[in-house]
Amino acid sequence: MFAMQFVARRLVCRAAFLGLCLLPTSLVIGHIVMRSLPSYVTACELRLARQLGLSIDIDAVTHPKPGITWIEVIRLSDPENGATLATVDRVEIAHHGDRLVVNLNKPRIQSRHVERLYRAVHEVLLRLPEADGIPTDLSATELLLLDDEDETQLVLTHVSAGYEPSNRESQLLLTFRVAEWDMRSSVVCRLNRDHQSDPPMTTFDFHTNGSRLPGARFGFDLPVFQRLGSDVTVEAATSGTVFQADGWQGKGSFHLRGVNLDRLISDIFPHRLTGNADVVVNNFVMENGRLVACAGEMSVRDGQISRSLIEAAERSLYLHWKMVPGTETVPEPIPFRTLAFRFKFDRRGFELRGRDGSIPPGAILVSDSVVLHESKYQPLPILGLVRMLVQTSDVSSSLELVPATRETDALLRFLPIPPPVWTPPPGLH
Repeated sequence: MFAMQFVARRLVCRAAFLGLCLLPTSLVIGHIVMRSLPSYVTACELRLARQLGLSIDIDAVTHPKPGITWIEVIRLSDPENGATLATVDRVEIAHHGDRLVVNLNKPRIQSRHVERLYRAVHEVLLRLPEADGIPTDLSATELLLLDDEDETQLVLTHVSAGYEPSNRESQLLLTFRVAEWDMRSSVVCRLNRDHQSDPPMTTFDFHTNGSRLPGARFGFDLPVFQRLGSDVTVEAATSGTVFQADGWQGKGSFHLRGVNLDRLISDIFPHRLTGNADVVVNNFVMENGRLVACAGEMSVRDGQISRSLIEAAERSLYLHWKMVPGTETVPEPIPFRTLAFRFKFDRRGFELRGRDGSIPPGAILVSDSVVLHESKYQPLPILGLVRMLVQTSDVSSSLELVPATRETDALLRFLPIPPPVWTPPPGLH
């Protein structure tokens, strides 16, 4: 009887050892071995590739602590042409309650592929319903934007992104600063995806919060930004911006400092205008990719203007200029002390007026030899502004006609569509 009890106890002990010690240990060892196999890394790559719609290459995946995952050297590339979009030395992923906390160590993004990377993030994160999306906090001490030669073009610091999914609306909030740049506060970008609208819509808000950004370095390869000059800075605030099938919609304001008029005007149009401009747009409205309303002011000090541009302004915008008393000849180009004016345009037309307190009253340009005054016939059709920029001679007296050039095509695609017919005021020839 005693022998049978001993045998039974021994069997129980063996079973307990197998079930409580050996089996869990074996499972843990097997799990560790499985995670160290190349197939585990490949599975992680495939899972991320399906989620992001990009090609993913990972060096290693480790789990130093329970609930902590390290991804060593992850590369994101375009699945079609293989171009590298971004590289991160290490991604640390941790679970805190129902949230994911992701820390990026030395992320590097190819600046000319920022738009491609944005599309991937938009397609995945903002379109996931609440059941599939996981609230996520992402951070990086520094984020490097690289040029085509893999040289650092821009360094962003204090980068933080928060993703909040829901069945009604998903939101992605991004904040950052620019390294070695005097900033009052962080830049804030907010993307909202309305899942319930028909069709679903993503709106975009951007606020510099009083801080200036180096405009040319943020413009990357966009020609319009490069045309503003290397020293331009921008403050901006936009709201409700959305891209639909028929173009951009939105409204906002911005302030540009240091706009290089030589690059913006002289290099494109058959006139000369130099100087660094300060441009304040108090409000603008875009519909279907077209600027339908805009109001603001511009000022330039100590620049040069060609006589051809002054004469074109006289023909097309009915500005009038006078020689300063005592002046016998007008130099070419004309050096000026100030060029300052208010502007406003919408579907009704275009207004160009001297700034408040200008001396003499209504003056737009003041030089030692010439003063250019605002027109008394306002508003004028927006085609007058286009004609002024592209023409060098009075080819036609009709403000309804403009030369057919690449420059006029680009301007007319962007500016408000003028009314079918503009009737000149009495006495205007």
